[in-house]
Amino acid sequence: MKLNKNILQDVNIVILGSTDRTPMQIEVAIAEEFPFLETQIDSFDSYSDALDFCKGKKTVGFFIFDEEIPEIDFQNAFANLKNYYESLGWPAFYVLTHNGTESLSTYRMLKNDGRNLEYLDKGSLLDRDKLNEIFPSLVQSFVEKTKEALLPGILTSILQNMIAINGQTQSFLKQDRMLNLLAPSLSLSWIDLIKLEAAIYSGCMDLKQREELKEYHFLQQFESSLMMEQVSGFEYLDDKKVILAKRVFMFLKGLNVLTEPATLNAFKEHLVKKSPPGTGGVKKILYKNFDEIMQIAYNDRAMLKVA
Repeated sequence: MKLNKNILQDVNIVILGSTDRTPMQIEVAIAEEFPFLETQIDSFDSYSDALDFCKGKKTVGFFIFDEEIPEIDFQNAFANLKNYYESLGWPAFYVLTHNGTESLSTYRMLKNDGRNLEYLDKGSLLDRDKLNEIFPSLVQSFVEKTKEALLPGILTSILQNMIAINGQTQSFLKQDRMLNLLAPSLSLSWIDLIKLEAAIYSGCMDLKQREELKEYHFLQQFESSLMMEQVSGFEYLDDKKVILAKRVFMFLKGLNVLTEPATLNAFKEHLVKKSPPGTGGVKKILYKNFDEIMQIAYNDRAMLKVA
């Protein structure tokens, strides 16, 4: 199975195990088979060293543990190491390895652990043929479980009901449809898309609703991380000094005023104005999709139906 080189963008992997050099061997095997991950993987045979690393990095959300970790059991190790990553709003997950024989008690314990990706023989991560099959599956599982943990169906249903109560359904639908229109043509990572989806939900809530949603603090965290200072015009769209997800969110938030004559004229002028070399990528995508953008911005009810 092929692994997209950008799939673990901004996520680091920590391998923690015994002192028999196995953690380092697994790190080397993964780095050699998937060289684009080399700078994102670190291995440790000391829990305290791993803890210091995670505390300093705060981007370690993918763990591979040996079932027998010196100093501490894997459950407490995971509980402590994941805190720094999860403080940023993201759920962490782990793979547990054994020495060739599964423990029945461990298997039972992991059965209902939603943060465990797999319980497998560590030898399968050292066998290059097996590694090429197993590791991409583990990464894909990490991505899918992250999405499900953050925005499960029951939560999105609750959020949509709250948005309807707040009278923001059409605003939400405009932004959601626009994101779905533009995302396939933009270089947005799956992490960017989760942030944008969560930020759209959060942006349609009033202060009282935000207070009610404190348990889901990541919604406001992601929205805040994508906010830009108010700017005039549309030059920000091609400002590569600003991350793409922020520029996209700014555009989505301005949809409700895009049809105002002055704003619409400024938007049209921006699309036809020649861009400096090395910029203009977003502009080209907007120009190409101009008719569809206008349909959404003008709230074409034939296209924007409430489910």
